[in-house]
Amino acid sequence: MNDDRSVIAEILAGDIDKFQILVERYHPQILVLTMGFLHCREDAEDLTQEIFIAAYLSLHAYRGEASFRTWLYRIALNAISTHLRRQSRRLLLESCLSWVGDLLGSTRSDEHDAPDECLYHDQLNALLKQAVDSLPEKQRTAFVLSRYNDLSQREVARIMQISEHAVEALLQRAKHNLQKLLARLYDR
Repeated sequence: MNDDRSVIAEILAGDIDKFQILVERYHPQILVLTMGFLHCREDAEDLTQEIFIAAYLSLHAYRGEASFRTWLYRIALNAISTHLRRQSRRLLLESCLSWVGDLLGSTRSDEHDAPDECLYHDQLNALLKQAVDSLPEKQRTAFVLSRYNDLSQREVARIMQISEHAVEALLQRAKHNLQKLLARLYDR
């Protein structure tokens, strides 16, 4: 298997079909990352595709100071941040309320779970997503990278361009804030 740097060298030398190797290698991780922020698979898939297009178009600017994966995660976080800023709060709130309403009003058939158990798990997932969405941006970013993408604190620090100690502090604050938020949301 080719390492990232040699694949990038081949792409920059004109073998653009080699970019598919990088897409196949990192697509699942970037999709999980975008899902952690958008919570809608279709939107996450669209944004993931945009992220890879942006990475391809900026590949000439990759200097190799960080790993390609770290560089790609930075592009992804910037794209996610831009995407979220573009959405108006009103549209996002309407979408979330509609989505939660659909969840609460729908019944999912599952052979192994009773309908009330499915509804309960769906409600818990909705509460968790709402709580994660309400975290401050840096806490949310650290949490999603660490928990959803299962990255080490060292990797999160490189991607966010902060110290490992700062990542640890962000994760602790995120955990504390999530506990408080979930307790309040669950009580409702």
